[in-house]
Amino acid sequence: MLFTTTLNQMLVLVTFIAIGFILQKCKIVPDNASTVVSKLENNLFIPALVLNALMYTKGIIDNFGIVLFGLIVVAVTMAIGFFIVIMLTKDKYMQTIYGYGIYFSNFSFMGNAVVSALFPEHFSNYMLFTIPAQILVFGWAVPFLLTPKKELTESEKEETSFFKKFIKPFLNPAIICVVLGLVFALTGFGDVLKEKVSFLTRVIDGLSSCMSPLAMILTGMIIAKYQFKDTFKKPAVYILTALRLIVFPLVFGLLVKFVIMPIITLDYSWLLCMTCYLAMPLGLSSVIIPTAYGKDTSVAAGLALFSHVLSVITIPFIFSFLL
Repeated sequence: MLFTTTLNQMLVLVTFIAIGFILQKCKIVPDNASTVVSKLENNLFIPALVLNALMYTKGIIDNFGIVLFGLIVVAVTMAIGFFIVIMLTKDKYMQTIYGYGIYFSNFSFMGNAVVSALFPEHFSNYMLFTIPAQILVFGWAVPFLLTPKKELTESEKEETSFFKKFIKPFLNPAIICVVLGLVFALTGFGDVLKEKVSFLTRVIDGLSSCMSPLAMILTGMIIAKYQFKDTFKKPAVYILTALRLIVFPLVFGLLVKFVIMPIITLDYSWLLCMTCYLAMPLGLSSVIIPTAYGKDTSVAAGLALFSHVLSVITIPFIFSFLL
């Protein structure tokens, strides 16, 4: 039953990807459409989804353990991925592309869509679980790992303040909405807002519902811009995809389900959130961010295409086996 339900949801998402692919290939949308949609996703729809999911969450303090659990999972996968990436390539730029792909799944665009559709009762916990990943992506990966470094003069280095270096990267809409959502939930202000200013909460809900379909359409639009004949000759594409879609979710899932859970009492939601996070295909920021700086992202796009298509089969199997 779970396999069929998951497969149907994955087919819905892949259909949205195909729509984006056709729109871009057939020139129905302008060349810069993916850039515009990406900015809407990152600055409006994802923050709205995060805020909408967290602001009514009850018992966040009681469930803070799931945030720490999410941090542990992300830290361990990043540590393993670091050594794998070094073995795969010595090229510094490709290390950033491979690194992002192995460090972070598409837990936001696709993960939110899958969890909200299949496990809506666990979605608030999933948002809590992914808080460490959100902070690392928007506070470190995007501004420092994926954004090409500009060569600064000595005077420019001196003028670069502590705020710009260490504080500004965290002042983005997604992180701000994580903080606001947690504050609203902890203070009960989210419920007050829903009762007293219902039109505003309906606006937030409407914006958040746009996230998933547009994210998948964006994926198709980005993929459509590349030729992948040489990309798919790289063994790293298959190694990284196998690690992200099969090895990580299976190894971590089996360890938690059959080794840790019998010893330590863990809520089923923890296993579910971890499995959903790890089973998603490779993240898209390694395509979106370098593209804005004129970098070659054909390998990153190839990884995105291959892993997203293959995930239609792997995610239902992983879910039915572990959940």
